Amino acid sequence: MERTVNNRLLTYLEDNDLLSDRQYGFRQRRSTGNLLVYATHLWGEALEKYGEALAVALDISKAFDKVWHDGLIAKFPAYDIPTSLCTWISDFLRERSIRVVVDGCSSDLLTINAGVPHGSVLSATLFLLHINDLLKPGIFRYADDSTVAERYFFSARTR
Repeated sequence: MERTVNNRLLTYLEDNDLLSDRQYGFRQRRSTGNLLVYATHLWGEALEKYGEALAVALDISKAFDKVWHDGLIAKFPAYDIPTSLCTWISDFLRERSIRVVVDGCSSDLLTINAGVPHGSVLSATLFLLHINDLLKPGIFRYADDSTVAERYFFSARTR
């Protein structure tokens, strides 16, 4: 069922051009190579035009674990996601719990309000939705790795 929901959701998002064009991970026809070619072109253009380019690489540690359920669900209306998909995904995330086991000893069940299930085909798409509005001009993302790149021309001359 997760695969079916994921396919419907991705198709809806792609067909309606709702995902940032700066997101290259977890999407068809948007590979690491595509991002590398595009970023290299921008940096070369910046060097030629402005004399200098700056890029900062970032990584979101444990990215899938940080997807806040209520925050993600609150974004659905902005994307006009069909009600049936919203309901299914909300139910999928609701009342999830974990148990920690160390050396054979286990904790009580703990209810969690963040994180998408590791190994689920739907998790990557939910992560994309969670971060989609964070991708502003100059930020490019492959999965949970980001590159901030801007064009700069610095003049150190005084007088």
